[in-house]
Amino acid sequence: ELSGAKRVASEAAPPLRMPALVGELSGAKRVASEAAPPLRMPAIVGELARIQGALVPGRLITSAKSWLCHPSVDRQAAILPWAAPQEVERRSPVDVSTAFLTHLAEAFRAETGSALADCDLVITVPASFDEVARELTVEAARRAGLERLTLLEEPQAAFYSWLADHGERKQSMLVGGETVLVCDIGGGTTDFTVITVEKTEAGLSFQRAAVGDHLLLGGDNMDLALARLVEKKLPGGKLDAARFQSLIQSCRVAKEKILAGAMDRRDAWTIHLAGRGRGLIGGALQTELDRREVEETILDGFFPRVGAEVEPARSRTAAGLREFGLPYEHDPSVTAHLAAFLRRHHACPDAILFNGGVLTSPAIRERILDVLATWHGRRPQILENDVPDLAVARGAAYYALVRRGEGVKIAAGAARACYVEIATGTAPPAVGKITVMCLAARGDDEGGAIEIPGHDFELLTNRPVKFRLLSSTDRTDAVGAVLTLDEGALAELPPIVTVLRFPRSSQDMALKVHLQVQRSELGTLDVHLVAPSTGTRWKLAFDLRAADQAPAPATAEPEPSEPGSSVAFEERIAAAAEVLCAVFDKGHKVPIPAAQAMKDLTAALGADRGAWPTAVLRRLWEPLKDLRGQRGRSAEHEARWLNLVGYCLRPGYGFPLDDWRVKEAWRMFNAGLVNDKDNRPRLEWWILWRRVSGGLTRTMQDELGKRIFPHFLPQAKKGSERKPPSPQEAAEMWRVVGSLERIHREEKWRLGDSLLPKVEKERMGEAGVWALGRLGARVPLYGPIENVVNRHKAEKWVERLLVLDWTQGAAKELAFATAEIARASGDRARDLDESLRQRVAARLATVDGDGARLARLVLEPTQLEAKEERAAFGEALPIGLRLTSTEGRAEEEAG
Repeated sequence: ELSGAKRVASEAAPPLRMPALVGELSGAKRVASEAAPPLRMPAIVGELARIQGALVPGRLITSAKSWLCHPSVDRQAAILPWAAPQEVERRSPVDVSTAFLTHLAEAFRAETGSALADCDLVITVPASFDEVARELTVEAARRAGLERLTLLEEPQAAFYSWLADHGERKQSMLVGGETVLVCDIGGGTTDFTVITVEKTEAGLSFQRAAVGDHLLLGGDNMDLALARLVEKKLPGGKLDAARFQSLIQSCRVAKEKILAGAMDRRDAWTIHLAGRGRGLIGGALQTELDRREVEETILDGFFPRVGAEVEPARSRTAAGLREFGLPYEHDPSVTAHLAAFLRRHHACPDAILFNGGVLTSPAIRERILDVLATWHGRRPQILENDVPDLAVARGAAYYALVRRGEGVKIAAGAARACYVEIATGTAPPAVGKITVMCLAARGDDEGGAIEIPGHDFELLTNRPVKFRLLSSTDRTDAVGAVLTLDEGALAELPPIVTVLRFPRSSQDMALKVHLQVQRSELGTLDVHLVAPSTGTRWKLAFDLRAADQAPAPATAEPEPSEPGSSVAFEERIAAAAEVLCAVFDKGHKVPIPAAQAMKDLTAALGADRGAWPTAVLRRLWEPLKDLRGQRGRSAEHEARWLNLVGYCLRPGYGFPLDDWRVKEAWRMFNAGLVNDKDNRPRLEWWILWRRVSGGLTRTMQDELGKRIFPHFLPQAKKGSERKPPSPQEAAEMWRVVGSLERIHREEKWRLGDSLLPKVEKERMGEAGVWALGRLGARVPLYGPIENVVNRHKAEKWVERLLVLDWTQGAAKELAFATAEIARASGDRARDLDESLRQRVAARLATVDGDGARLARLVLEPTQLEAKEERAAFGEALPIGLRLTSTEGRAEEEAG
């Protein structure tokens, strides 16, 4: 029963049913009538959960919105609480969001007797939420039975709350011409928004002029930094993940008490950390956190006095900002991010509205005002936020009234006209010209869909297509206007390169479509392609904010270096495609032997294969795809075709449309090899799937596992009728295994347990040792971090590797594998015991050549380096493809 909680209900109110967690809580009362319907709660939600979570940290889920926008995990997988004990039931970030919304819906029903699902709802999200996080928020709402909803950015909601509270007085506070900065710093994210104020005949009007980048930086980071400070003062060294989580909650309370207003603030706060198990009393730890320490950590660490020209650091230098799997900002300086935001948008705020839990602290607000005063020579006027804990919710309710025609609306998203490049069917435009059509006019309001009048378009389906969006802040063209303009006259946004599937055919098709366009309140331009003949609809969502942010991405193909070079590029690609036809098409007039393919391709492209850039490799895939039906004419031809496909598509992701290319290549998986009895194509078969493994879905990787694991896992061998692979094929199969980062971590540790004895007995060569290192790696190259092998299992592997003789056999690979398994990620849940990592680093430092660099990887989190990429992938990446993220996959610039 819930401690101190009461629920007073009428005869019509529902009884409250609680799950297993109720058994851990004591002393609560629940008052409910017998006639009430049940209130279904999958977990305890809210302040009570946070209080109890400090006592049972292994069951506490926090930072749900941060996890919802985390790109390096499967946001629909049951991964929370992060680092919880094995027996604890886990939920996905979407499940947690659903639990919050379900709790609110049931509470609303209990209070009013009405269904929240029957209401028009406004759900607020951080302004920095990406499109995926917004879509998942909508999905969570629908799982909770809430369909009639609109999303609104939290900073806008806070400003709407100010308008609702100060509507009669705003004329004296804002007179027109001002720029308002909304500074919203919550537990997980920091959001900046600029709103401009204009005076019109009807009164003041407001327009959102700029929105900041995604910043995973907030109160959680500050609590974490304080916890690291306190941890150093406690005896016994580094805490385990559960006790450290409890320490974070204690530091949150200390921060709030010490930085509170004058009447409530404390000069110091005692941090008490209970013991565990039999040492519940004797194992307790206690220390004190004083005002000076908090102010130095929070004010000087997160709100330093910096210059207006400062840029946020991009390297990983912030020791206190990476724990529990979340990819927090590398630079913790909120003021540095604010300086960059204001400078990028040429904004000088006349007024400021503070919002978010962090900014309830007077000390933090004063620091921000002081910094702004040094930048602009004056302190901005403060727009009072009377209800900081409720401002976003109240502003959302006010916005719902605005949508019904009441109140004052903040215009958003209409600062630019938007255009899409089209082909008219007549002669192409002259060199240096482009033909575009206006999709959305400058000054348009967001809201209802607009169908482009008087135009039918032909859409190519089931093949790669590119939609090029452009914009202008000064043109006044009408929607539907078709124009021929100079190339460069319009600002270009990142294009969408995709394959629009028409489900009734697998072949390329051209369909007549109409366009429907809608500006969203969240800064996207949604373009719907509607085929009247079939009723099929496709949606493209362009991020309009990208036009305000830094430099446009590179094009998908190399820029011509001189006049005519693009023509020469196409001629070389055509010559290479002709070589491929001559090799694989048995009806070709001038056939080329398969063994000569690489030599002739090198001649056609004018460069050795190591110098072929990504754009060239992906273009070569197209004729290879068309020729796949003739790959099996001989074992030599099939081996060469497989080799070329894997080489052209490696690493399976990082370039526009790679997901489509890999799916097309996967079609032959079930068909298998034509020349299955020959060893050459069998080896190339496994090399192909290893090379493109990063582009394979979880289902595809599981299918590969079904073919491979029976050969290597004792429990999976039963019923397997295929003869054992040759030593060469087994080596390639192990390389595939080491590349499968999306398989479940339990499968990884079973495979590692099977492989490690062979490594110890020196029965495995370089391939096996490399595979072991990738199976146990702390930092995946592309896979979700929840699939990393349990740290305790990895520690056992490392202990066994340390006793081996690293001077014999695959010595270089042993050092690399050990470094990968012991590597520092900065995530306490994944990192091995610090004393063990110190031992590993000392051993690595004695290795000739690369030992010092490997030792550094084990001691501190570092970015992926070019040299490391080659070792981790097993070969060099294509030119122009650079993977820089150590927390999942980072796309190539053109992607």
